[in-house]
Amino acid sequence: MEEVQNQLSEERYLLLALLRESKDHIYFKDRDSKFIRVSQSMVRMFKKNDESEIIGKSDFDFGFGEHAQVAFEDEQRIIRTGKPMEDVIETEKWDDGHVTWVSTTKNPLRDLNGQIVGTFGISRDVTHTKQDEILLKKNKEWLEHYFHFSPAGFVVMDQQGNLQFVSEKLLKHSKKQGDLKFEDVFWGMDFDEFLKAIEFKDKKEQEVEITLSLHDKSKTEISCVAISSCQENEDGTTNIFIIQKL
Repeated sequence: MEEVQNQLSEERYLLLALLRESKDHIYFKDRDSKFIRVSQSMVRMFKKNDESEIIGKSDFDFGFGEHAQVAFEDEQRIIRTGKPMEDVIETEKWDDGHVTWVSTTKNPLRDLNGQIVGTFGISRDVTHTKQDEILLKKNKEWLEHYFHFSPAGFVVMDQQGNLQFVSEKLLKHSKKQGDLKFEDVFWGMDFDEFLKAIEFKDKKEQEVEITLSLHDKSKTEISCVAISSCQENEDGTTNIFIIQKL
């Protein structure tokens, strides 16, 4: 019995250490989706002084708004089916208007007989990451709209001549659809010649003026500025920008 008690004490100590120190939100709930145990990070999130102010209450009591209903339905489904939810990105719309995001995993909570008596879960705050994703998406949309409707042509490609972005003004001159290369938009100069003309290896981050011909019927010449980036992307590519001069 003493050995069992020592083992239980050690397990309790480990659980308390996890609930006390973890920055993730850890929680246990009963069959009615009411809290029966939470981590200290949740006490801070709910701006309470002690865990006792949360126990016996549910998400509906803490300003979660629409998300409280979503969480309740998820947990009741887990209780009914025994099937967990894993790494789900959830949007938390609070009653005061601010929005946060968490990556959530929830599992059924079983008693010693294997019967489901509630749920437990871990939610990790990914708000900053999500906000960065939203900002990048907005910036991409803004830039695409600007360059598609700008009277100046604009191209982004890699050091192999693969076009990553082509503005509508130049895209209409290509007879090819789908993945495009330098030669699909510009005529009379292959990509190796282009690299030599802009001194790709030696003039990083410098504007190099160049005249290019388009793939239209009259082989229209346009004056451009080419700029080669000195930094590699995460996929090992290097950006080359072509901007038409008006």
